[in-house]
Amino acid sequence: MINRVMIMMMVVMVMGCNSGGVAGGEGAAGGGGSGAKSLSEVLLEVGRSAGNVFYSFLELVSGYLGFAVKSTTKKNEVGNYFDGLGKKLEIASE
Repeated sequence: MINRVMIMMMVVMVMGCNSGGVAGGEGAAGGGGSGAKSLSEVLLEVGRSAGNVFYSFLELVSGYLGFAVKSTTKKNEVGNYFDGLGKKLEIASE
């Protein structure tokens, strides 16, 4: 009997929290009145930002190393380039 009461209280509590589904209006808590975003929107934005950082880093590295990858570049060409670069770095470190 106590287990049923505990489960019922938990269900009521979860329903009361509404899982963040209500959009924040004027006077709503949090967000400073700028409009609340859902968790999925925030995660998508973080993913886009991470993608932008990754591609910016690739552009920086490819420009610095003097190797530009295009859509027609084959996998073995990239491997050959970095193998050659590794050999040059070994020679330079000796």
